[in-house]
Amino acid sequence: MKRSTAASHDPASNGNSVTNFSLSRLFQLSATERQGVTTRRSLRLQQAYERLVAGGESPSVTVPINSPEPHASSDGNESLASSATPNISPPPVKVRRMQVGGNPAALNNRSVGDRLKEKQKDLQSHVTTTEGSSSTAAAAPSTSTTTVALNSSVTTRDKPLSDRQRNTVRVISQYLREIGMTNTVETLTDESGCREEDPLATQFREALEKSDWGTIVEIVDQLKDQIKESSYMTLRVTFLEELLKTHFSSGDLIAALAVLQKEYPRHPDFLDRRKHYGSMLAADADYLKSNFADSIVMTQKSDLLDLAEDLFPPTFLLPKGRLGNIIDQAFKTQVQTCRLHINKGFPAHGSNGILRDHKCNTLHFPNRTSQIISDHEAEVWVLKFSPNGQYLASTGKSGLIYIFKVLNDRKLAYYNRYMLSDELDGINCLSWSGDSNFIACGSAGNSHFGIFLIDIHRIVDVEFPVQDHIIRLGVEKFTVADFFPSPRQHRIVCADQKGNFTVHDVDHDLSDKGNDFEGLRVNGLYCLKDGRTVLASDTLFRIRSYNFENMTDLTLIEEAHPIVSFTLDSPEERCLITTKSGGIRMWCLETRTLIQTFFGSVHADIVVNACFGGANEEYIASGSEGNNRVMIWKRDEKYPVKYLDGHNGSINAIAWNPHFKNMLVSGSDDHTIRVWSSVPPGSTFVEPVPEILSRVDEDPRDSPVDCEPYLRHASVKY
Repeated sequence: MKRSTAASHDPASNGNSVTNFSLSRLFQLSATERQGVTTRRSLRLQQAYERLVAGGESPSVTVPINSPEPHASSDGNESLASSATPNISPPPVKVRRMQVGGNPAALNNRSVGDRLKEKQKDLQSHVTTTEGSSSTAAAAPSTSTTTVALNSSVTTRDKPLSDRQRNTVRVISQYLREIGMTNTVETLTDESGCREEDPLATQFREALEKSDWGTIVEIVDQLKDQIKESSYMTLRVTFLEELLKTHFSSGDLIAALAVLQKEYPRHPDFLDRRKHYGSMLAADADYLKSNFADSIVMTQKSDLLDLAEDLFPPTFLLPKGRLGNIIDQAFKTQVQTCRLHINKGFPAHGSNGILRDHKCNTLHFPNRTSQIISDHEAEVWVLKFSPNGQYLASTGKSGLIYIFKVLNDRKLAYYNRYMLSDELDGINCLSWSGDSNFIACGSAGNSHFGIFLIDIHRIVDVEFPVQDHIIRLGVEKFTVADFFPSPRQHRIVCADQKGNFTVHDVDHDLSDKGNDFEGLRVNGLYCLKDGRTVLASDTLFRIRSYNFENMTDLTLIEEAHPIVSFTLDSPEERCLITTKSGGIRMWCLETRTLIQTFFGSVHADIVVNACFGGANEEYIASGSEGNNRVMIWKRDEKYPVKYLDGHNGSINAIAWNPHFKNMLVSGSDDHTIRVWSSVPPGSTFVEPVPEILSRVDEDPRDSPVDCEPYLRHASVKY
């Protein structure tokens, strides 16, 4: 029988249509023809599949196969003609920004959230099409890497989000909503399954904005099992009282009575408040209207929201600006833990503060000598900045007292100087008054010297001595002294080697009025801000407190080694003690416990002072006997964070400017005072040359003042 052949060929396709051979027709061809058709068909299918997956453009008829021309077979039958296969529909072509014919304006008008949603939908439809095409092209596996990338981009979480991850997503969602990216928040919520807030919390915020206190009370009741009983009672009473104020302001006393009878709790803690509002029911309604209509009486909604954020669980009500608060807290923590952060307060971290951790370099720290002062001709023992940070007083073995003016954080200028006595073996006690106008000085090792009070602003003329310019207290009695820090008074406490104390008022009567204690030898004093308490170190290695108001004394600290010197920080919370062989030790005055011991410095035979300084007094500075170095510790670290080299002798005195936090001075046995400061940005450091600031010129204060001639003739007050 002659088999009919249904060879169809569309001339319009120009040989580019897909030919579909049925299986029975295909086997009627010769082996060679059958192999050629199959090879061409497989190759075209594979190319079409790769174009489909790659998202490129393709014609509606995607897999062209050039079938052979019809011919007669060996048995006289016509050969098979090609028949078209069903078309394979490609995915919609994605219009790219840089593609010709695209519409960038339309893309730019859509929000980030809309573009993310469309991308997610396109990706899902593309993966579905790819999976359908994979079954068709199973015989010809694709070698394209695009398929692998697309399949790998669609990931499924094997594990649910942890509580920390969910809370992080909530905080990020809140921040995105605050900056106006609402659509992005919705996409993030859909993908993560984490809502920014409980829907009840949103209802709470809306009710608070509308002053719908009844709805708020109902929400609080629904959360009763999720918060503490005390928090629940506080929230309920707070918002019920706001509801009462609303009723009073509108004159609805019956509604207010109903709230007090049915809603207001009868707990004993709120009994007085319940009676208070109950008594208002007897007042005139017009009076209540005028009283509660004032917005000042109504509690601020921001305060109510802060209270709710504190008492509601954070999983229910997320505080506003949480991400910004976390960033600020992290930056402050970095500043506090920075080993070289010397500036006062917390600088603005700016945009780069989020991208990297805060870290100060050595240029911000006072590690360079900006000035070398050589006015002293002997060892420098004491350095003290005035409370306002504008003056520096220095003295030492020579008995000369120099006053320098602070010009800036790097320079000092000569201001005044005094010579108290040629017979003096040195001055090792110096104190400033609270207003920075007077200094008191003495010699702890010389009981025949007494205490001198000096007005630093008075110019002394040796030819016409002013008798009351310098006051001498307690000849052959007092050895140490200190001012109370009040800037409005000039009260000074003096002590001697027998443990006797006396309080003097420089502005009124210098008599002691019998305010005496008796005890052991006192070698150091510190007057507190309360104006009545004095801390003193004695020869039994103790720090004791003496109250001149109720005449009581108390032992605060007992050391195991002799106390060389001690000082307090500005809040008077920590006591820094320099011991002879036990190092520098910091104590808490409130708990009377040891906080920290600082290692590295040597204190044995000479008096070496230590001090607080830097930003928030986070640093400790001290000298050392053996290595001629200034050592600086962070308050919470045992070992030095910085060494300052430059002196050629043991360093006896250290002072940190209370105003310029990056200014430090040191005095040494090499007869010099060094000013240490930070390096200005963009400047080149050059080692300064030693200079004498008190050279004689036209200023009368440049001449040394010998106080001994007129002290013999002045009226001595003690």
